[in-house]
Amino acid sequence: MTMVVWTHYEPYVPPVLGPPSEMTAREARLAYEEAMNSKSSRIGMLEAFAAINCAPFGADSESVDGFGRWLVDNVAPDPTEPRRLADHWYSVVFDTGLWVGDLIIGENPKLNWRLQAGGRSHISFQKPVIGGYESDPRYSVDPDSYVAALAHRGIAGRPVKASPIWEYVVTSAAD
Repeated sequence: MTMVVWTHYEPYVPPVLGPPSEMTAREARLAYEEAMNSKSSRIGMLEAFAAINCAPFGADSESVDGFGRWLVDNVAPDPTEPRRLADHWYSVVFDTGLWVGDLIIGENPKLNWRLQAGGRSHISFQKPVIGGYESDPRYSVDPDSYVAALAHRGIAGRPVKASPIWEYVVTSAAD
C-alpha cells in the first residue's frame, strides 16, 4: 500500500443521506437524479484522483483492471470500525461505480442507467443500476455494489481475480 494523495479530491455528498432502501420514493428519485446529473463531473474527479495517485485509468481492459487492482491494494478501513471503509473511500467507490456503469453501457449501448424499482426486498432497491436488457427487462446490474464488494475484499486482505473489473463489465454488458 502506498500513501494515497487526496489533494483536490472532493468527496461526493449525496442530497439525501442514508441507505436508499430507507428513503422515500421522492428522496430516492432526487438522489438518483443528482447522481446522474453529477456523473460526468464525478468520473472526471475520479480520473484526476487516479492521475495524482499514478493509478491506471482508461476505457481499455488493462487500464480498467489496473485501476481495480490499485483500488484493492490501497483502500483503507475506518480506523474505529475496521470492517467499514474509511469515509473518503465510499465516495471513491461511488465514483468508480458510475465509471464502471458507463463502461458497461459503452460495451452495450442498448443498456441505460435507471432507478431500481421493485420491492424493498430487492438488494439494489432505489439505487442507480444498469438496465435495458432485452432478454429480461426486469434484470439489472448494480456497479456500485460490485465495486463496494471489491473494496471490502481489499480491506479484508482477500485476493481478487486478475481481471477484477473488466470481466464484470463485459459480462454485465452481455444480453
